[in-house]
Amino acid sequence: MIFLSKILLFFCTYLILQISSSKSELQEAFNSFLLTSDEQFHSDKGITEATGNVIIEGKNNFKATADKIIFEKELSKLHLKGNVILNNFETEEIFIENAVGNEFIIFLDKGSFKFLKKDNERVKTKFRF
Repeated sequence: MIFLSKILLFFCTYLILQISSSKSELQEAFNSFLLTSDEQFHSDKGITEATGNVIIEGKNNFKATADKIIFEKELSKLHLKGNVILNNFETEEIFIENAVGNEFIIFLDKGSFKFLKKDNERVKTKFRF
C-alpha cells in the first residue's frame, strides 16, 4: 500500500510539472514577436530598442509598423513611436482591426494600451468589442 501511494504521489507530481511547463510554453508563445528593423539593440537589463522601418509581428496576424520600438521586459511594456500603424491587436475585451497614431504603448501583462495622436490629427481606430 505504501509503495502504491509513492507511485501515485510521483505520478501526480510529474503531471503537475508537465501542466506547469505547458502553461509556461503557451505564455511564451503568446508573448513572442518577430521584430524587423534597420537597427536593433538588446541590453542585459531586458531592454530592446529597434529603429528604422520597424515592423513587429505576433499571433493572430498582429502587425505594427513604427519609426522606433522600445520593449522593457521588466515592465512588460512595448512602446511604439513615430508613424505608428497597427493591425489586428487583440486583448481579452477588445479587438483593434486598424489604428493610426504617433505613439502606441502596450502593457503586455495587463492587456491594456494607450494610443497618442499625431500632431494636429486625431487617433483613428477601427475596433470591435
